[in-house]
Amino acid sequence: MTINSIGDNARAFSMQNATNRLKSTLNVLSSELNSGKVADITQRVRGNLQPLHHIENKISLLGQFKLTSAEATSQADLMQNVLTEIHAKSEKLGITLITDFSAPSAQIVSGYARDAKLALQSVVSQLNSSVAGVRIFGGTEVNRAPLVSANAILAEAAEVVSGAATPTEVFSKLDDWFSAPAGGDGFLDFAYSGSQGKIRQVQVSEHDMAVIDIDASHNVLRETLKSLVMGSLAENEVLPASIEDRRELLRLAGDGLHENGPRLIGLRGKVGLMQQQIEVAQAQNAHVLSSFQVARNDMVAADPFATAAAITEVQTQMETLYTLTARLSNLKLVDYLR
Repeated sequence: MTINSIGDNARAFSMQNATNRLKSTLNVLSSELNSGKVADITQRVRGNLQPLHHIENKISLLGQFKLTSAEATSQADLMQNVLTEIHAKSEKLGITLITDFSAPSAQIVSGYARDAKLALQSVVSQLNSSVAGVRIFGGTEVNRAPLVSANAILAEAAEVVSGAATPTEVFSKLDDWFSAPAGGDGFLDFAYSGSQGKIRQVQVSEHDMAVIDIDASHNVLRETLKSLVMGSLAENEVLPASIEDRRELLRLAGDGLHENGPRLIGLRGKVGLMQQQIEVAQAQNAHVLSSFQVARNDMVAADPFATAAAITEVQTQMETLYTLTARLSNLKLVDYLR
């Protein structure tokens, strides 16, 4: 009769290997339960990692689009708010200057002129607005204020219209200065420091770009600024001293503001379309991202119930091994020979 046996050292080594193997398995299973991912992804995908890499790249790209679209939303929202305030302010002042037929007096003229100046300062400040460090009305030049101060614009405008004898001449000189092209020594050269003729684009999805092409040099905004400047100059000493002429200048400013109102509404509508485009792109991105995340989970996710059952099984095996080890450690030669 052949008796197979192993020595004490061999048995101890075998027990140690079994213990280490069970501990390693338990660590892997615990990690999978905590992370929700399988430890050996290569085995899960049977060695073909290319589909998983493709999905990971798409998820990363969609994450970037989520950030850029959020930035575009913030910029578009601020632009819409600014245009809404400019339209409301200029429309209200324009109607007041047109419909007030009270007898002109120095006090009334000065009051309306101050209202126009305050509105001009507000509009210039709003057009210099920024969000997250981006000057939204500067075109592609987003790191600096696109307009000089309202006081600087008024001072230069006063020089431009100096010598004008009638409100019509003041209007003509201001119109030429504000409408002069770049290089024509007008508003664009003196007051505006943003980009000209350039379109700022923000990619909000794999196939969509949000186009931001409204800046402080836009002709509609220049018309608003021109009318506000005209009204502000109604109490400037370089103009004719006649109260009637100054009141006429205010009326011309009111006409300009009122007539430019629909154009401002058009700009607001254009921004509204951009907001809608960004919103649609964000919804599509969220849907695609969810699909890719589900596909990734199908590849790498660990089944929590199967993992928990496996952990229980390993724990049972370890308890059995420890019990067996304890009994063997108490084994005596006398007991073995019986």
